Amino acid sequence: MSRGQRGCGALISIAVVMTCSACKSGANDTSDAGPPSCGTIQTSLGPVASTADGSACSFLGIPYAAPPVGPNRWRPPQPAAAWTAPRESVIGSSCPQLPFPFFGAPSSDEDCLYLNVFVPNPPPAKPAPVMVFVHGGGFIVGAGSSPLYDGANLASATGAIVVTFNYRLGAFGFLSNAALRAEDASHPSAGNYGLEDQIAALEWVQANAASFGGDPRQVTLFGESAGGTSMFLHLVSPKSQGLFERVIVESGWAPYGSPVRPMSAADQEGAAFATALGCTDDASLMACLRGKSVTDVLHALPTKLDGFQSRQGADWLPVVDGDFLPDDPMKLFASGAFAKVPVLLGNNTNEGSIFLNGNTTIVDDPSYLAFEEVQYPGHGADVVAKYPPSSYAGSYLDAAAEAFTDGSLVCPTRRIARAIVAAGMPAYRYRFAHALTNFLIPNLGAFHASELLFVFGNPLGGTRLTDEEAPLSQTMMGYWGSFAAASDPNGNGRAPWPAYDAAHETDMVLDLTPSTEDQYKRDACDFWDSVY
Repeated sequence: MSRGQRGCGALISIAVVMTCSACKSGANDTSDAGPPSCGTIQTSLGPVASTADGSACSFLGIPYAAPPVGPNRWRPPQPAAAWTAPRESVIGSSCPQLPFPFFGAPSSDEDCLYLNVFVPNPPPAKPAPVMVFVHGGGFIVGAGSSPLYDGANLASATGAIVVTFNYRLGAFGFLSNAALRAEDASHPSAGNYGLEDQIAALEWVQANAASFGGDPRQVTLFGESAGGTSMFLHLVSPKSQGLFERVIVESGWAPYGSPVRPMSAADQEGAAFATALGCTDDASLMACLRGKSVTDVLHALPTKLDGFQSRQGADWLPVVDGDFLPDDPMKLFASGAFAKVPVLLGNNTNEGSIFLNGNTTIVDDPSYLAFEEVQYPGHGADVVAKYPPSSYAGSYLDAAAEAFTDGSLVCPTRRIARAIVAAGMPAYRYRFAHALTNFLIPNLGAFHASELLFVFGNPLGGTRLTDEEAPLSQTMMGYWGSFAAASDPNGNGRAPWPAYDAAHETDMVLDLTPSTEDQYKRDACDFWDSVY
């Protein structure tokens, strides 16, 4: 995120192995035509084995690209090597990252480009929709292998094939400099390796979805937080076109009105990174950088890992490189230069609460003004005037949290929803409004990432859904699954979800009792549109 706005992208990314009971009897018999079994499946590179828990078959730790190590560090993803013996279904390592509260153990393993496939059990009788999830974490932490994102429940509930994966993070995924751009004349780009990993995973899905019973012509790409931001970027990138048919955006953020860095800013950060590692000779710059240990790379520059508590550190964000990203994505949306596909998108009521929780720096008028000026340079006073603490029972933190919710999440989402319908494509907008009953931190409301428990039906750390909350999870899985199957979330007796339009601006309120509302945050978003 931008200056100090990193925080908890997608919470609780704990990289542990999720094992299941043995496959059902006869599951290894793959001789019959028709749907694949839960035993062993032949992919384009080699056979993969599965585990099963009765509701879904899980194929874990499948390499979709070569390990990005040695000469492959800071290069586009390279083809993975083929194999002959069935690969055991075991979670692959998460990509290198520092420890972060709620995100679990750190990783120092660059051999991390693995994906996981979850197939309904019994498998689909005809080609099923495919749902490919991109995890969040501010582009610096997280993993598709987190137990929060285990796709078994979602696959079972929707009948879809669910795919999750890891991609390179931080400096490993988003380093930019002129030396990198000059290395390969056929690839004059740098700074978007993590996004190129995402494309490689989507290409793997195109080549292999049918082997798992999926339809490669019915791919829905969805993601949350930085994963939601990735959705914005794939919609506008010419490199991503043709790899998906629908998109779901959960809490995609656009700090400063844009979720990317200009090349000049990215190169400046890249220069500071190289200097910190003692690599100052232009002639040997990349050899020097590639010779550094994972630990050296992770610790070269301070990283904004503590949300709003720190206003210093590296912004490892995607780069407007003229190749993957031809221009700032918000400009491309405004001009209509994006993929014309149906989109389901939305936000949580209290996105900002988790980012400001525990902040001790915003205590009075001067500190609040200073804080907002850092977040939104040149507009701090305007933001304070729009979000006075007096409107939030005198709470500076609540005012700042609401400003962040609107300015960096809700209102950029509205801008993109408007662009989609203006281009003649259907959009479905939501607001997730339910506050978790038993979350370990109280009084956060419907905070950033809390909808993920309901989309995947898995615990968030030690928090599990209550019996009262379980029906909302089934409802949301139903909406997501219907959209993935037919570009429309409606059906199966669920509360009707009207398509979004700029006149009524109707969205679905996802709560224990779903409902609809019109013109959510219209006044606030008009303000933020004027700021940007």
